[in-house]
Order: sequence, then C-alpha cells, then structure tokens
Amino acid sequence: MGEKLAEAWSGNVAAEYDQLGDAENASERGVGTPLLEIYSPIREPWSGNVIAVAEFYEHAGELESSLVAARTQSWLIVVLVTTAMLAALYGIVRRGSHVIDQQRAALEARVGELSILLQQNRDLRQSLLAATDRSVAINEQVLRRVSADLHDGPAQLLALATMRLGSAGAGNPELVQLRTFLDDAMREIRNISRGLALPEIETMTLADLLRSAVATHEERTGNSVTLAVPDGNPPLETAARICIYRFVQESLGNANRHAGGRGLVVEAQSDAAGLTVTVRDAGPGFDPQARSNGLGLQGLRERIESLGGRFAIASSAAGTVLTCFLPRNHTGALA
Repeated sequence: MGEKLAEAWSGNVAAEYDQLGDAENASERGVGTPLLEIYSPIREPWSGNVIAVAEFYEHAGELESSLVAARTQSWLIVVLVTTAMLAALYGIVRRGSHVIDQQRAALEARVGELSILLQQNRDLRQSLLAATDRSVAINEQVLRRVSADLHDGPAQLLALATMRLGSAGAGNPELVQLRTFLDDAMREIRNISRGLALPEIETMTLADLLRSAVATHEERTGNSVTLAVPDGNPPLETAARICIYRFVQESLGNANRHAGGRGLVVEAQSDAAGLTVTVRDAGPGFDPQARSNGLGLQGLRERIESLGGRFAIASSAAGTVLTCFLPRNHTGALA
C-alpha cells in the first residue's frame, strides 16, 4: 500500500502528479500525456466508514502548463531580484570605490603638504642651528675681545700704578695698603680676563675639554676637583664644546663662591641618547627658586636650552648638583 493510498484509506483525498513509476501504472504511462492520479475514499452511507478507495486519472496538461509558467515566473523573479541585488551591490561598491579614491587623493595631497612642511621644518631647524652656532661664536668673540681689553687696559694701568706706589710709597702704611688693594684688583681683573677667554677648544676631545676646565679652576682657586670622564670620545660640535666648557666653568665658580669649594666632582656620561655632564659640591645647599633669576644660572639654562638640551638643579643640605644634558641627534648639538 503506497503513501497516497494509505492516506485515502484514512479518509482524505490524495493526489499525485505525474508519478507513474509503479508497475500497476504501466498502461497509464503509455498514454503519453501528463496525468494526475487521484485517490478518493468511498464511505458507507449510514456509517460514514471508508469501505473502498476509488483511483482515477485526470488529464493534467493545464496543470503542467501552470506549473511550467509558475516555475518560469519564479526563475524570472529570482533572476530579476538577483540582478537588482547585484546592480545595487555594484553601485554601492562603485560608490565606495569612488569615495575611497577621493579620500586617497585627499590623503596623498595631505601627505604631500605634510612632507613639504616637514622639509620646511628641517630647513628651519638647520637655519636655527646655524644661527645658534653663529650666535655662540659671536658671543665668544665678544668675550675674547673684552678679555683682551681688560688685560691690555685696566690691568696694565693698575700694574703701572702699583709700580709707581712701590717706588714712591715705601714706609707709608696707607700707600702700602693702597698697593695691596691695587694688587688684589689687578689679580681679580686678570682672573676675570682668563675666565672670559676660552682656550683653543675646537680640536679638544671631551676628556681634554673637561680636564682643561677643571685645571683652570684648580689653578685659579686652589680647590681640588675630582674628574670622571666616559670611555671613548664622543664627537662634539663647536657649539656643544663651548656650552660644556662654560657649564663646568660657571658651575665650579658657583661652588667656589657658595660652597667653599668643598667636595667638587665633575662627571660626564655618554650614551645613545646624548651627553650628560654633572657638577657636584658638598656645600650647605641653597633654594634654587630663590636664585632662579640669577644671571649665572639663567645664562647657563638659556645656553643649554638653545641647543635643545636640559638644565637641572638639585640642592639640599648635603650639597648641590647641577646637570647639563645635550641630546645626540635631536638638535645636532652632538655630531
């Protein structure tokens, strides 16, 4: 008993289109036209029970045409919907591609502008470095000239006055005291003159530069300075050499005036980031804020920061530490 026949025996009308594969449908298959096989239950009039099933066939040409039309229409709708979806997707992708092209063109233009600005910044930085170097050189020339003028002018006049007093003031206590004052003034002027004029530092290594500054300070003041220099000789530009020498010179001078020259240490450390020079003393310390407007410290800060470096002060009852840092590649302060 097939599925459709069983369904008819249960009281339902069942139909099957063009499925004539059973052996009993051999004669129907010979008709050659599409058939609709129908199973209809036959009920007993007085009880309503199914007592038989009638099987008959109906010509299904119109049904087949309707199915073909429905199938064709369905495929047509699928094709149209798919085409519309593809067209919409193409439009979205094309529009997105156009927006991306516009954004890429705008980005390339922006990158070009930024490249130009970057090159201009490089040129300005090089110009600034060159101007800084020229300013440093001019300042040193002025200091050399002032040093020479002090040595050849007031110092010589004081020396002449001392000689005259020495020959004419023997035995006069006031003249002897005046000569002492003149000697002290002449010695101070010569010290100032030597401090203003730099040695020939253009060809000095870092170690030689620091030794020269320390030796000059020890000779002038009689203080002992401990020096620690790094291994090797990092290359220095002229502006950096002048900055380091002046930093050590001014820091040691401050330590001599305010710390009595106690516990002086000069240390230099070089690494990939740059060069750090530190000057320490064992004096009583001071309040850095109270001396923030001092010409010496302010001049050091401005000199170091003009080369892109950093200047720091740390002071306590245990002593004072002055630090100068010059970067290696950021400003060209170090070669």
